[in-house]
Amino acid sequence: ELKGYVAKYPKLAQENDLEIEVSDEAFQSTRQEYAGALYQEKRYDEALVVYDKLIQDYPDNSDYHYERGKLLLQMGQEEEAIVSLKKYTQGKTGVQKLQRMRQVAEYAERMQVRSVAILFFQEELDATTGDGRIGLLEKLAQLHLATGEPKEARRYIQLLIKERRTMSGKLRP
Repeated sequence: ELKGYVAKYPKLAQENDLEIEVSDEAFQSTRQEYAGALYQEKRYDEALVVYDKLIQDYPDNSDYHYERGKLLLQMGQEEEAIVSLKKYTQGKTGVQKLQRMRQVAEYAERMQVRSVAILFFQEELDATTGDGRIGLLEKLAQLHLATGEPKEARRYIQLLIKERRTMSGKLRP
């Protein structure tokens, strides 16, 4: 019980001279929970500091880059968010990379940060072959319409038509 207190409130524990061995895993988990709680309380600057420290201490855990990127999107810092979100998708290959790109794109779309959604849906499109391209082309056309970019939307619609023709040609004997 005291270990939990020390892990959750390290500053208070230090002020009260409480020293208990806490496993690195438990400490990491508690800090992650703390950052999440700060985020929920809309204490974004404080949560960002915790995520930055987690990334510094656990650079191989790309999930912290995802959480940091989401936080930065919430704070309106799109460029810095993109850097973190790209780090989240980097180093992954195949299906896992595609899943992460989709996860980021869909989150950005829910947050109505369409420019970031477009960026990650486009990256997914570039890495996708076959039938999966159809839905991505439709999504990109819709997003460009929603952002007031009819020329870009038209370009994706033209690509969609071309893709469908190519696919229907493959179905013929």
